[in-house]
Amino acid sequence: MAVTKSNDSPTKNFAVLTPLHKPGNITLSDGNRIISTSSNGWYGITGSVCIKKGEKRYFEGKCITNVRIYFGLSRITNQDIIGSSTVERSSNYDYMWRTTSDNEIYYQGSNVSASYTAVSANDRVSITTDTDGEVKMYLNGSLVHTYSQKMVDNVDYYPIYSVNGATSTEQFEARFGTDDVQHQVSGFGLLTAADMLSLDGAPA
Repeated sequence: MAVTKSNDSPTKNFAVLTPLHKPGNITLSDGNRIISTSSNGWYGITGSVCIKKGEKRYFEGKCITNVRIYFGLSRITNQDIIGSSTVERSSNYDYMWRTTSDNEIYYQGSNVSASYTAVSANDRVSITTDTDGEVKMYLNGSLVHTYSQKMVDNVDYYPIYSVNGATSTEQFEARFGTDDVQHQVSGFGLLTAADMLSLDGAPA
């Protein structure tokens, strides 16, 4: 598999998957962009840059294998996702999409929508957050779901990438930079270290 790269600069460092508090069953590779496991259980990790209400942001994930994954955005810390089975339908997680045979979308553990087209290897899933706190999910650039539940003020939300290797080794790739996202929505900025310092809502 070709190595993915993002052309960072000293003033624009794109997010990656953070290795801090990483569950032991997870392996990170490709510059902390790919999460993988062959263990049974929903093992999760966060992106290194958070989003606050008021910011227009976009981030993406590429399904590499059989896509037993959870993907989302939540007011959660890395410490909260150590261990297995904490992601699946958990009320501790806000905006989550389970792209398995159930193919369901959750908010804080409750199924809010289902019966979407199945996600396959090499598909791209993505999320936007708007200035009013609206969260949307996309599949290959097409809108899948708009949440009625808005982000709340003064809270740090993190991208969530989770895999389950119950049937085979699962791999899921975080896409944060200009060279690796494919369906960035116009007007929505990518996640960079500078976003941690500003709440202006302007694209990065």
